[in-house]
Amino acid sequence: MPQVWRRVSDAPRSRWNAGVCVAQRRRGLSEGGAVEVRGHRGCEVIHGIIRRWCFARVTPCGTRRRSMARKRVLVTGMSGLLGTAVRARLEGAHDLTALNRRDVPGTRTIRADIGDFDAIRPAFEGMDVVVHLAGYRGYDWESLLRANIVGLYNVFEASREAGVKRIVFASSGAAFGGWQRQEPYKSIVEGLSGEVPASLPRLGHLTLPRPAGIYGCTKVWGEALAWDYSETFELSIL
Repeated sequence: MPQVWRRVSDAPRSRWNAGVCVAQRRRGLSEGGAVEVRGHRGCEVIHGIIRRWCFARVTPCGTRRRSMARKRVLVTGMSGLLGTAVRARLEGAHDLTALNRRDVPGTRTIRADIGDFDAIRPAFEGMDVVVHLAGYRGYDWESLLRANIVGLYNVFEASREAGVKRIVFASSGAAFGGWQRQEPYKSIVEGLSGEVPASLPRLGHLTLPRPAGIYGCTKVWGEALAWDYSETFELSIL
């Protein structure tokens, strides 16, 4: 059955390598769910997901076993920080293709903008897994709209059309970061409150999203779209 989790750490522990997830957590703000991963630490989480979950098989009795077969993996935004680190982890073990606006030396690259649906469709044909890392983090609305709204929809729809079964989607702590502006969490983040009371409600994956900025709003949209595609089509999205 298709499944999607709002955060990396919402996935059952057996489906990703908890040992490599060394995510930075703000004290008192997370309870396994609201975790923001950055840079190479984010890569460790993504690599753990791909290695332990995306490339496992489901046996007839419902248990999961590791598949040793090479997978065809499409990585969007491979030239970015996370994309470069993910490439270093997966290269050699699986057949990688980059969907990028510029060439990625040493890797098969399909140059296209994810905001152009017709241009990116051929890249998804024959792929087993799509790792979607491309996006825009800034304040220009037109760029956010093209990359994080239209572009994300294009990636999901092209995956569906091509018969891709699994997508790893990079969301952001910004989808949850607005809580840091509210008391008592604001004082905790700023280090003004001393010890965190044990009775303080923790923010987890069941807490309503409260995005920080327009960028965070686009990531909430992405998570909502992931839910819809997972429940409507035969797509597993993490």
